[in-house]
Amino acid sequence: MVTARSEAQAPAAMEEIPHDHLFKVTGLSSTNLEKMAQEPAADFEAAIAATGYGGFNIALLLCTLPAFWSAVSVTSSVSYIFTRAQCDMNLSLLDMGTVNAITYGGMISSALLWGFLSDTLGRRQILAWGFFCSGLFEIAAAMSQNFTMLLITRFASGFLFNGPFAVLISYIAELHRTELRARVILLTSLFYTIANTTLPLLAWAMLTQTWDFYLFNGTFVIHSWNLFLLATALMPLLTGLAFLCLPESPKFLMSRGRNAEALEVFRTIYKMNTGKSKDQFPVTRLVEERSQEQGRGVAALRGGAAQLAPLFRPPHAPWLLLMCAIHMGCMFGSNTIRLWYPQLAAMIGSEENGSLCSALAPAPASTPLAAMIGSEENGSLCSALAPAPASTGPCAPLQPDMVT
Repeated sequence: MVTARSEAQAPAAMEEIPHDHLFKVTGLSSTNLEKMAQEPAADFEAAIAATGYGGFNIALLLCTLPAFWSAVSVTSSVSYIFTRAQCDMNLSLLDMGTVNAITYGGMISSALLWGFLSDTLGRRQILAWGFFCSGLFEIAAAMSQNFTMLLITRFASGFLFNGPFAVLISYIAELHRTELRARVILLTSLFYTIANTTLPLLAWAMLTQTWDFYLFNGTFVIHSWNLFLLATALMPLLTGLAFLCLPESPKFLMSRGRNAEALEVFRTIYKMNTGKSKDQFPVTRLVEERSQEQGRGVAALRGGAAQLAPLFRPPHAPWLLLMCAIHMGCMFGSNTIRLWYPQLAAMIGSEENGSLCSALAPAPASTPLAAMIGSEENGSLCSALAPAPASTGPCAPLQPDMVT
């Protein structure tokens, strides 16, 4: 006959669990389990502060250096090749402007997509695979033999690169304690300055060379500008491989309810920073930021879409439009000069051109000024001073120097 145990007998039955069974299941003795239950749970800030500062943080900053170099090369490297590539691919000023703009077109088209993917799928995956795949398309762009191929690969590179670079700052901040966070973000701006300095030097060293390699009976030609793009494409590849060796953001893991994984990340950082064993990490429990672990895959995408929707509704929609307009104005003012300066400087600095007007449209020296101004073809003083030439000879690439 089956008899039900009374409520008074139930706690006694629970206490009869052997200690060796608890050790086999949890790896901890009953005494240690009781201590863990009594210790207060630590939040993210307390846990990341307990990891200290050391080897892991330095390795993280070293991995971000090529990431910022990649940001400069992906957006700016193509502007340096026009002095050499305009003859190889018969590029007009419109073609060159389109290639400059198409990278940003890819970034704009993927901005909202990467925004919620990073909050649903994780920081590390976006950083590693985004940089790596962007580097692959950068290599494809370096092998371009015509304008169409260059345009498509540059768009794809911008589409893929926007995600990991947007996540990069958040990832760096989430792996440093509060008092160091602002200093580290300030230090990353120095990395960006270093990249803006070294890229022109690399362009000057490679684009001033007359390297031409003919492959497959001359059907595939590698010029100096192809090699320059290939050299810059190595940085995103190396950055993606470097982030594969780094852990997931513990802040993201805690927000997904994966506290066990987050605690293991904290212990790994603690070991690398202090040289001590993981078992000596003072934090044993983390605060439950989410009551249950959220879904992955399609469920994660649906959750991200639900988080994104309020941006397009009042009261957030007007502020979103205002911020986008301000940012667009800033980018329009800075990037217009930055992306066109190498080409304009080389045109102005060439032996045939002495001014910007003559660089854009050189005029025959024998044409009288009065006849030029009074002609029907010239509608302005600039066009009169520098009308288009009557005949065009063979295309000669502009010779860049260290200044341009």
